Amino acid sequence: MGEMTSRTIRVLLVDDHRAVRESVASMLAQVPGRVVVGQTSSVVEALELIASTHPDVVLVDLWLRAAPTAGKRSSGAYPVSKERTSDEADGLQLVREARSRRLDCRFVAFTGDASSEMLASFLAVGGNGYVGKTASAAELLRAIEDTVEGRVPILASFVTEPAPEPSGAHSPDDPFSPRELEVLVLVAKGLSSKEAAEHLAISPTTVDTYRRRIAVKLGSRSRAALVRYALAHGLLD
Repeated sequence: MGEMTSRTIRVLLVDDHRAVRESVASMLAQVPGRVVVGQTSSVVEALELIASTHPDVVLVDLWLRAAPTAGKRSSGAYPVSKERTSDEADGLQLVREARSRRLDCRFVAFTGDASSEMLASFLAVGGNGYVGKTASAAELLRAIEDTVEGRVPILASFVTEPAPEPSGAHSPDDPFSPRELEVLVLVAKGLSSKEAAEHLAISPTTVDTYRRRIAVKLGSRSRAALVRYALAHGLLD
């Protein structure tokens, strides 16, 4: 597994199965520097806990059977948006709400039921990684650390669905240039054009030019399409 960082990492657990939460909390309690700051099965309470406990990482199941209004609501400061569609996963809603309120933390989907499209949507709304519930304790610990360090942990056996294939005018044997691939990966990981430009030592305008070329070749401007392509081609490992 490699040596774990000695820094303290604060973790919030959001899952509708109490046994899962307690099992993960017990495991994390055995690791120096890993602190569970709270547990809940509610999207609403999760938003309050993020604001009050300031976790570094939120482990969230994508589907919560508990009603979104369940749990402690001491302040009422973080109601769930009315814009949520009836079939949107709770984990996506939590990330969307947290990002809209600029709550500073990273989200890792910790679930056993998802698809590559769901994972792409989770990352597109601001999620930071995925760990299946069949992962080992060592894999979960590594994913938490990778997330804090800015990497995108993807431990998912389900990512086998076809990714969107480039559809623009280009050579099918070489759809993207090396620089386009670099930009694609950085944007898929959630970096803005300015951040990608700083990483690559080029201008934001140049990054935007690459993004337009990528969009034409993929036939889509959405980050979800970029994420699906990157996942299917092993670019986020």
